[in-house]
Amino acid sequence: ASNNKLAQCETEYEHYEKAEIEAREAVKYRKKTITKLQAQIITMDKEIQAKNLAIEQGQTSKPLLEDTLAQAQAAAKQAEESLLAAQARNDQATQNARAALDEARAKQLVPAQTNMSTAQVEVDAAKTKLDLAYKAREEIQRRASNLATKAEQAVKHRDTKASQIHETEAELARGRDRETKLDAQLKSAIAVEARARNEARQALSSAEGAKAIAQRREALNKTSGAVRAILDAAARKEVSGVRGRLGDLGTISSDLDVAVSTASDMLDHVVVDTTSDAQQCIEYLRVKGLGRASFIVLDQLNQWHAKIKERKVNAHSCLFDAIKPDSKDLVAAFYLAFRETLVAPDLEAAVKLANNDGGRGRNRVVSNQGQLIETTGAMTGGGGKPKSGKMRLHGSNASSFISEEVFTVAEQADSASSLQELDRRATTAGHEAEEAARRSSRLDADLRSLRMELEQIESRLPQLRAELEAATAAAMRLLAQADEAEAQANKAQHDTDITNHLEPEYKAAVKAFDNAKSQVAEAEAIIEKLRDQVLDAAGDELRIATNETDKTRAAEEVARSALADSVRVISAAKRALTKAQAAKTKAETELERLQRNEDETDFLEKVAAATLQAKKALDEANKQAHTDNQAREKAEVELSQLKQGTQELKTAEAELRHQAQDFARAVKENKTKLSHWNKEITKLQKLHQQQITAYRDVLTTYHEVESEERNDDADKNQEDVEMNEDPVAPGEDVCDLPELTCDELRTKDKEEVKYNLALLEGERDAARSDVNLKTIEEYRAKSEEYQQRLDELEAVTRDRNRARDRLEDLKRRRLDDFMLGFGVISLKLKEMYQMITLGGDAELELVDSLDPFSEGIVFSVRPPKKSWKHIANLSGGEKTLSSLALVFALHHYKPTCFYIMDEIDAALDFKNVSIIANYIKDRCQSAQFIIISLRNQMFELADRLVGIYKTHNVTKTITIAPDHFIKAISSPPVDQQPPSSGSDSSILRDTTNNV
Repeated sequence: ASNNKLAQCETEYEHYEKAEIEAREAVKYRKKTITKLQAQIITMDKEIQAKNLAIEQGQTSKPLLEDTLAQAQAAAKQAEESLLAAQARNDQATQNARAALDEARAKQLVPAQTNMSTAQVEVDAAKTKLDLAYKAREEIQRRASNLATKAEQAVKHRDTKASQIHETEAELARGRDRETKLDAQLKSAIAVEARARNEARQALSSAEGAKAIAQRREALNKTSGAVRAILDAAARKEVSGVRGRLGDLGTISSDLDVAVSTASDMLDHVVVDTTSDAQQCIEYLRVKGLGRASFIVLDQLNQWHAKIKERKVNAHSCLFDAIKPDSKDLVAAFYLAFRETLVAPDLEAAVKLANNDGGRGRNRVVSNQGQLIETTGAMTGGGGKPKSGKMRLHGSNASSFISEEVFTVAEQADSASSLQELDRRATTAGHEAEEAARRSSRLDADLRSLRMELEQIESRLPQLRAELEAATAAAMRLLAQADEAEAQANKAQHDTDITNHLEPEYKAAVKAFDNAKSQVAEAEAIIEKLRDQVLDAAGDELRIATNETDKTRAAEEVARSALADSVRVISAAKRALTKAQAAKTKAETELERLQRNEDETDFLEKVAAATLQAKKALDEANKQAHTDNQAREKAEVELSQLKQGTQELKTAEAELRHQAQDFARAVKENKTKLSHWNKEITKLQKLHQQQITAYRDVLTTYHEVESEERNDDADKNQEDVEMNEDPVAPGEDVCDLPELTCDELRTKDKEEVKYNLALLEGERDAARSDVNLKTIEEYRAKSEEYQQRLDELEAVTRDRNRARDRLEDLKRRRLDDFMLGFGVISLKLKEMYQMITLGGDAELELVDSLDPFSEGIVFSVRPPKKSWKHIANLSGGEKTLSSLALVFALHHYKPTCFYIMDEIDAALDFKNVSIIANYIKDRCQSAQFIIISLRNQMFELADRLVGIYKTHNVTKTITIAPDHFIKAISSPPVDQQPPSSGSDSSILRDTTNNV
């Protein structure tokens, strides 16, 4: 039971210790998260205040800016009206100069500006390519550096794990060596302890024997002469049926010696078997003239046996229950002597027990000091020395019949020096045995502690090896990636595409732009001179009106720009405010949730208290286990002594019962029962055969398990092995009941056999209810099932790891492919948008650069001569151009052979329609386009035109080839043309009616 409690305490301590670590980590993480959320809330509050202030300022300044814009528009309108009036009055005078000015603008300025815009687009495209190339090279070098750092850290981590495994294995080896030494020391200490205990038992037995002889001599000296004469006559076999003096036929513990001697005056009575035996003794005393003696006749005590069976166990200590009779038939004699006399440690407790009988009367109570309280209330006691020595003590094996020769031996052995020497030897041997037991206990505790440490080390080794394997794989993978990245970085560093192509291309584009810019400047200078001539021709009136108009237009543009900036600032502030409020709300919700979980701290305190309590319970269990081991060893010593005394008593009892009268009476009675018992034996043999057949397999399994346990516990001492031996060994023939000879039957006592039989039947019934014989088979089945489940778990874990590695590889490939396509599409988008808009710019940005697939992509556009805007804030035409640029960039990366477009030019002006149409016309070489359009700039460039019309409530289609149609119009009449063959003989074909 103590071992089970110790194992339970160890399990509880490990559970609570693990729970405490987990709870501490959870509380630590929660506190860190709370601090972070509080700081985030403060930051969001500041940002919300700033955005509210910005919105308030913007909303305050917006009406002023609107008024300023209205005033500027009114002034500009008035100035334009004045300018138109001045131009009308001076139209004749400035006609020639204005014609020259218009001609210069059309022939010089417009082409120069077109060339400059084209050159600007080429410069931006070349600059973008060059920047992307530099950025790609820097990204490759940065990735190579990061991978090299990670690989170095992984190698260090792998070396650390390898060092830990080496140190752990060395520690395990040292622990095994120490375990071997401790085991050898423990075996030696156990052997020393066994020798010391044996010597202590022998010395104690010698001392107790001497004391018992002295005690018996003193008791017999106190006994009357008649009693001594009867006992001597029984020893000389002059009288028969004498059991002995009542005080010599049972034992009591030494602390109850005074109480027993005081409580009853019948301890000096002589116990005989029958009334005739008592009469024989009385006749012997009368003939010898030795006086009087009292006798207890056993066969006259049947009524006391009935009372003993009916008696209830007293809640207090009853003196009768503390007596151990030498045989079962003496129980009634001792009950006659003591009845329900209670025993108390002192007089005060005795008085309380005497008056505490639940209202049924008073109790008879005796104290350990010799005070006796009768049921009448009378109390006896006091005097110089209390009574003692009237009953044998536990461990005494003195016989009831002691002759004069025995007294002589007792006198020789009872000298003061001999008793002191025996006591000293017993005390010394006991101290040596205790010291050896303490040393064995210390060594056993050290060995158990060391084995627990070694088990922990062994349990850590697989984990460390798995971590080393994972660290090695990670290091090898990172080293390979670092080498690959280093090779890519070296290749990118020595890449000649930048120096040989991109940089010269960019310089050439810049040079072309500078030339175009100088041409525009020259054209603008000419235009300015012609404008001055127009103004000179018109006079001061037109000059003043023109200047005033320019000033008002500039003021209007400034006011409009300021108002647009204010609106944009207010819109951005509102978006930022909404985002900040959402982030604050989310942080406050999370903070409130974490703060509500304050019971985690209480839980941690409870777990810590439970851990401490479990630790205390574990220590107490260890102490209790040590105490139980000592008590068990002491009980084994006492059991050995009791066995020895019991054997001697049985021998003496057998000698008495083998008297002639017993033989004659037993023979007479057994002859009449012989046939009956032969029949009963036959029945028992059959029943025994059935039981043995039923339990043979169970006994075989039991012996196999017991053999395995004995092999595992080789250091178990021989005494324990002998006590645990089963009387039935494997293979032994247990089917036949033993048959005893007449001599063997004479040595048996019927009452003792019945008593032992009742004990064995009780043990058998208890074993049937407590022992589950199928436990071993169930354990083996569970062990096989556990191993099978363990193998399945390992297989599933390997599959999971392979799937996880596959998933990580696919994620990495997806990211690489996406980033590669994203770079190409971004570059092509910028180029396409600049080409379409003649100077604009477009950009694709990742919302989360660390995880591109979590948030998405932002599409920003900067139309020509405008600021950057999100695509949602563009006009319809600008959205169309941006979307087409993205579509063309996507199909540049993943081209297809067939496109269908539905009125993509609906929101475009004629200039942008022409640009889109010409771009699609160029792409028709590698793909086919079907475009639904209503704009002539678009469908005039088509290779085929399909018209839809309706006649007679029927929808029809007609296909036209514009090139052939033009040729047909410009060609001679039909009757002058030679006939032609082929599928193009008809320019107009009605595909609906197959005409």
